[in-house]
Amino acid sequence: MKRIFRVIIPLLLLSLFSLITIKIIEKVNTKKITAERIQKLPDFNLKTIDGSDFTKTHLSKKLPIVLIYFHSTCEYCQDEAQQISDNFKAFDRSQLIFVSNEKPNVIRKFAEDYDLSKHDNIKFLSDSDGLFATTVGANTTPYLLIYNSDFDLKVRHKGSINISKLITLIKS
Repeated sequence: MKRIFRVIIPLLLLSLFSLITIKIIEKVNTKKITAERIQKLPDFNLKTIDGSDFTKTHLSKKLPIVLIYFHSTCEYCQDEAQQISDNFKAFDRSQLIFVSNEKPNVIRKFAEDYDLSKHDNIKFLSDSDGLFATTVGANTTPYLLIYNSDFDLKVRHKGSINISKLITLIKS
């Protein structure tokens, strides 16, 4: 009996170690693939809060694009939305695209609460199936991607960002 344990326990530990190693390698590879994929703004097909399709072709090639993956209950997202609203003039020469996996009516309320729905250069989109989040690697909120007018990635930022820094990054 002791002999069986002497063989089984090391085998179980080796198996567990191998499984953990494989999972770590998979995660590293996924991050690397995502980083490469988002160097150019990927194609996407999302819905506006009014139910219309919205794709990359709807974006202007004359202005930088700020993609903000958010959730309406996220305090950092709420703070950023308020700061953007308070400093809207600084964003009038950029396209702000807010994306959430929430229902359109929840996204609409968020847009209205922060007085952002009235601006033509701000869009609120629904990622109902979570495919966009997976594509761009948005696994936290807020999650920010800034692209230049040629759709080249300039900045990838996870978490809250100081509004002054955001304005500087967009203008640079």
